[in-house]
Amino acid sequence: MSKTFKTSMIFFLTTVWLTLSRILLSYVNIGDYWEDWLFSFIVQAIGMGCIPFLMYRFWVKEDPFEGFYLKRKIRPIIYVFAVCIGILASFIVPALSSIWVMILRMLGYTPANGVGTVYPLGDMAWLLLFMQLLTTAILPAIFEEINYRGLGMQMFSEVEDDRLKIVLMALLFGFGHQFIEQTGYAFAFGLVFSYLIIKTRSVVPGMIIHFVNNAVSVLSDFSSQGTGIFYGFRESVYSVFFKNIFALFIYVAILCVALVVLLWLVNKFSQSEEVRKEKEDEYYYPNKTQYVDDIFGDLTIVRETFKAGVKWYEYAPLYGAAIVMIVSTIISFAWGVGR
Repeated sequence: MSKTFKTSMIFFLTTVWLTLSRILLSYVNIGDYWEDWLFSFIVQAIGMGCIPFLMYRFWVKEDPFEGFYLKRKIRPIIYVFAVCIGILASFIVPALSSIWVMILRMLGYTPANGVGTVYPLGDMAWLLLFMQLLTTAILPAIFEEINYRGLGMQMFSEVEDDRLKIVLMALLFGFGHQFIEQTGYAFAFGLVFSYLIIKTRSVVPGMIIHFVNNAVSVLSDFSSQGTGIFYGFRESVYSVFFKNIFALFIYVAILCVALVVLLWLVNKFSQSEEVRKEKEDEYYYPNKTQYVDDIFGDLTIVRETFKAGVKWYEYAPLYGAAIVMIVSTIISFAWGVGR
């Protein structure tokens, strides 16, 4: 079996794990918070963490830390850009979500009305905040990036067109949530995450952005029931730009321009890092005035001209995963239309 088939099978198992976990835990009644935390741990840490890591190590027989792009060292400034993109994302995602919900409403869909997290008074509020940050921000940031980007890069390693690779991984991320209300903005930022791992060859910047975006949402919810300063700032921004569709599009356009600039900077510094490493790998004579090639000629290794392509059936498990994700998403849409 090829590596493409094996990694596709791993992704199929993580997808089915999410679906089955959601179905089985719907019959468990241990309290809203405990149920959400249990679901997050089972899906994230086990389904998108232990299963891919163990199967990649013992079935693919390669180092998962290397294979999932966790070891690559990048310039520290890229981490700074990732934090900035994460903060920017925390303002873009609600806007994209609002636009997406508008579209769904026009199709007859009724969004779910969640009450959000209710924080009790006293020390329990801080414990609840910690658990929310763990299960909503930390676990998804680590394991969703490993599963959809790290594993995704391995599945599509034979795809030479980076643009196609970005779109494919973004589609998997969008439908991978298996919930129609999340599909739109998940796909949009799936493009961002996929672009970053291709340009930096590291999954860490995506983890940082993912964490910051989700953490800001949790902290805003917590602030709304406490001092309200952080929550009040976000709401004041939304009250200006979310009042009509024209203002909302202007708001999104401005933030997207800032996002594109940050992504351009990431690409620029990533390329400069590649140039630096290439120079470090050059070999010189002791006088450092001539290349080895000046005397010995071109030592470039001639790559094999024939390269067997991946057969369509090697992606069979991935097709199965896509079917599961799309069907689950359609069911969630039909549920929203019918209620």
